[in-house]
Amino acid sequence: MSKYGSLLPWHNKDVVFCCAAALGGKFVEKDGNDMENKITVELADANEEFRTALKQTLDAAGEFEVVGSASDGPTAYSLLAECKPQLLVMDLLLPGLDGFGLLEQAAKAKMQPKTVVVSALYRDQVVS
Repeated sequence: MSKYGSLLPWHNKDVVFCCAAALGGKFVEKDGNDMENKITVELADANEEFRTALKQTLDAAGEFEVVGSASDGPTAYSLLAECKPQLLVMDLLLPGLDGFGLLEQAAKAKMQPKTVVVSALYRDQVVS
């Protein structure tokens, strides 16, 4: 079992809910393999095991299509430009270019997908 095993049942519903809420709370109809109706998502997190588990969770929901997965900031930025996802699910702590830098560079390049930050980082100074 993954070290995230005890967290994933809680995260399954919450991550899907947060992703849908970021896009206005609209879920698409589940209609088999019709990719045109699915919300495109890029994942950016240094932890490969977590990215894999999150991809499986989003795939299982049926409303999302993961179009990119990055373990560092520079790769995440390149994938934003290449894949143009509707939604970016990211951690703040990324090697090479942190989450804040990634969002800043994306905004300068007029790439501004809806964004959900999923992070184990918690300090009052960072969160506020």
